[in-house]
Amino acid sequence: MSRIVCINCGSSVVFSAEKNKCPDCNCKMYGYNIHTLPKEFKKQLSEDSKSANNLNLENKEVENIECGWLVNHTEGKRDAVFSLKEGVNYLGREHKDLKPDIQVKDDTYVSRGHAHIIVERNGNQLSYTLFDNSNNQTSKASLNGTYINGNKLRLSSKEKSILKDGDTIQIGETKFVLKTPDNVKGNQEARTVVQQMDYQKTIIIQ
Repeated sequence: MSRIVCINCGSSVVFSAEKNKCPDCNCKMYGYNIHTLPKEFKKQLSEDSKSANNLNLENKEVENIECGWLVNHTEGKRDAVFSLKEGVNYLGREHKDLKPDIQVKDDTYVSRGHAHIIVERNGNQLSYTLFDNSNNQTSKASLNGTYINGNKLRLSSKEKSILKDGDTIQIGETKFVLKTPDNVKGNQEARTVVQQMDYQKTIIIQ
């Protein structure tokens, strides 16, 4: 007698022509080679495979879902929109050796590794936490600070700030407004809504 693997439960069992089923799971496909299965079984396996592939595609789509947007809302600057992803989002100055998720190209007061936002998901709820500390791409806090909603006190390296829709983050002289999926449907609507907002007070960098 030869030992085979049940294609249903994976058990390694001794083949018996008298018992055309698996002794562990009673699978009636027991004893068939995967390439010589009856047509109805082949069809079922094909459908299962398609379902698995579709699930993988859906999982990739979930991974790529935008979890919010930062809209540049600074006097005299273009109102660029940056997508936030689930996990860590780095903010900093454009540099050849670093690639922050949200890049500032024309503000010398912005550090290469300036701040970061952690986006977390709890069921259907998203939370946004802002940090300006050494847990970034340069392993040190920013030189000129991070400010929230025009507050002249910079976020310290020991603090974190829980953000909400409409909050303004200032790094260097550049200001970003946070928009969330609960309030806008996409980056274009985020841009339009922020364009209609008043500018937040700018903290003067000294």
